Order: sequence, then C-alpha cells, then structure tokens
Amino acid sequence: MSSKQKIREEWLVLRCQLGEEEAYRELVKMIDKRLFYYIRMLVSREDDAYDILQEVWLTVFKKIRRLREPKAFRTWIYRIAHDLAVSLVRKEVHREEIHECYGQEALARNDEPFLEVDDMIHIHQALNKLNPFQREVLTLYFMEGMSYEEISQVVSCNLGTVKSRMHYAKEELRDALEAGEDERK
Repeated sequence: MSSKQKIREEWLVLRCQLGEEEAYRELVKMIDKRLFYYIRMLVSREDDAYDILQEVWLTVFKKIRRLREPKAFRTWIYRIAHDLAVSLVRKEVHREEIHECYGQEALARNDEPFLEVDDMIHIHQALNKLNPFQREVLTLYFMEGMSYEEISQVVSCNLGTVKSRMHYAKEELRDALEAGEDERK
C-alpha cells in the first residue's frame, strides 16, 4: 500500500469517526475486495465469506469511533475478520469431530516476490491446497503488504510463529505450484 493510500485511508477513518456516512462508504469501497479475498482464503465456502465480510463491516460501523489510532485501522479490521473467520472454522471443525465421533461422515518483507508465476489461476489453486494459517500469512504479507509485526497482531501470535508459518507456507506453495506444473505437462 502506497503512502498516499495510507494517508487517504487514515483520513477516511477520521471522517468515519466523526459520523460521516459518505466516508464510511468510500472506506468500504476502498478495502472491501481485498478484505473479501483475505476472508475467502480462510473459509471454505464463499457464502460464509460473504457473511463474515458483512459482519466485519457491521462491527466496523458500530465500533470505529472507539479506534484510538486511525493508523491502526488496517490491522484492526483484519483482526476482526480473522477472529470471525477462525471462529467459523473452529465451529466447522467441532461439528466434523462430533459427526466422526458418532460414526457419521465428516461434513461435506522482501520487496521481490519469492515466486514468479504468470498464471494467477495456478497460484490460487496452489493456495487452496495450503492450510488456512499458511494462506493467511501469505495473503496478508503479499496481498496486503503487511509487515510480520502487523501480521502477528492480526493473527494474535508471536513474531517467531509468523516467521515460521511464512517459511513453511512459501515451501508448501512452491511445492504445490511445482506439482501443478507436473500435472499440466
């Protein structure tokens, strides 16, 4: 995110805190697609991602006046999205464990990129093969340009864990992309 975009985002947040509805609409328009993409990387169903996105924006609307540092908005909103998505994933995992217990089937910053792949479709397919924690750190780092420190705040874990997840995520993504290459040959 460029410094110009960061300043604009902060300015919109300040206006939202003053109750300006137009600023809120502009903020949604500015961030909505990237936020949805992030959420979609965490949850398996698109409908659930849209529900979470709507809940995130409702929470932002209700609580933005309490945000002390407008500069922290991006970390704050991604933290809200993270918490809601993880909560849903935990419920799904718990539901699957209950069904399995009863014998039923489970319910259906380095500025240079670490990979250069022309076809984004293959990257998305490879990302979908990673676990949600790995997809999350890659998305926040490469798509949102967050630092490891910001990511650790969003996912609520220590810096070492973020670095470890990033390391293994890059390896797994590289392996998934290479496997996809082999399949296409």
